[in-house]
Amino acid sequence: MDQRKALKSAGLALLLVLVTLPPAAGTSEGEASVLARKVLDSTTIEWSQPFSARGSAYRAPKVMFNRLPRLHPARGAGYSPGELVTLDLGELEETRAIFPRDGNALAALMIAHEVAHHVQFLEMREGR
Repeated sequence: MDQRKALKSAGLALLLVLVTLPPAAGTSEGEASVLARKVLDSTTIEWSQPFSARGSAYRAPKVMFNRLPRLHPARGAGYSPGELVTLDLGELEETRAIFPRDGNALAALMIAHEVAHHVQFLEMREGR
């Protein structure tokens, strides 16, 4: 039981950090945000099918884009139970720059991983 309390406390702390982050500046037209939106749209299409097949609707997660300094502790991608995927566009851009050949695939993998946490949350909430 102590582990559950610790995890809940850590989750609340992460949520507090995420809520206080500044919004990303100029993220609406950057390549990283275009890639992120395409991946998010594709995960919505893919997850809608199995949910629909069993008679329920898939609700895509809310998404918050940020652009944080390189060494900021909250930089990267994350999921907050409560249906919020957080994506740092700087992290996605850096991944694409470091790995020019595979950067898009790695960025897509990071996003899909966080969406999978959202699916786990939905499944748990439905008692599956």
